[in-house]
Amino acid sequence: MEIKYTNNREDYIKGYEKSRKYALRKDVFTLTLTMLTLMGITFFFINEMSSFYNIEITLYIAVISILATMTIITTILLNIMSKKNIQKLIDKLIEARNSTIGPKLIEVKNDIIIHKGEKSYCEYNIKAIDNIYEEDNVLVICIQKINPIILLPLNSFESEEIKNQFINLIKQKSEYLR
Repeated sequence: MEIKYTNNREDYIKGYEKSRKYALRKDVFTLTLTMLTLMGITFFFINEMSSFYNIEITLYIAVISILATMTIITTILLNIMSKKNIQKLIDKLIEARNSTIGPKLIEVKNDIIIHKGEKSYCEYNIKAIDNIYEEDNVLVICIQKINPIILLPLNSFESEEIKNQFINLIKQKSEYLR
């Protein structure tokens, strides 16, 4: 099976979106655990101090509000920074490899996917592929669940039936996609 396609910078941004979200989720989880730890330590010290001083409930509420606000603001900033970082990564990828954007050909032969560009040639073992998903009109073929190796715009398929045949062919030959 052979598929000819052309992709652009936006296809790469869409294709890498899932890996960006995964990394962001991991960062937010770490941030939340850190903030909860800080909140616990703060409450411990406030409780210890309350035995010596008269501390009102408003101090507890103020501490919770400050830490919650810091967590929300940091999460928003992490999201903005991760979007900019993925765009910079894509720009560097395009700059480093002239063949990243432009016409390409994918050919599936036996247990190998041949990925040809104007100045590039790559072979991938189908058995290494462990995830295929659609993200905003881009078919993303991944290894290690979230690392895209091939990004195919959905408009490169002549019909929905051909797209499904391509996906089923990879799923049949892959050890992970069943």
